[in-house]
Amino acid sequence: MWVYLNYNDFASGINSLFGIMALNDWQFMVLMYDACLDGENFALVFFFFVSFIMTAYFTVLNILVAFIIDAYS
Repeated sequence: MWVYLNYNDFASGINSLFGIMALNDWQFMVLMYDACLDGENFALVFFFFVSFIMTAYFTVLNILVAFIIDAYS
């Protein structure tokens, strides 16, 4: 599964971002991409992942759940 979590093409990038949005071992993805950059830009990698999680998880998933709850109530 880890071999598909990359940004080599559009489909793999969307798959990676969906895995992060679902909070599927995102801390290991941060360490994996930090290792790829040889530890040079850890702050940049960490900022990207944390800002994406804040945007995706707290905004998009909460709106989706609100729509589902509204539809069935």
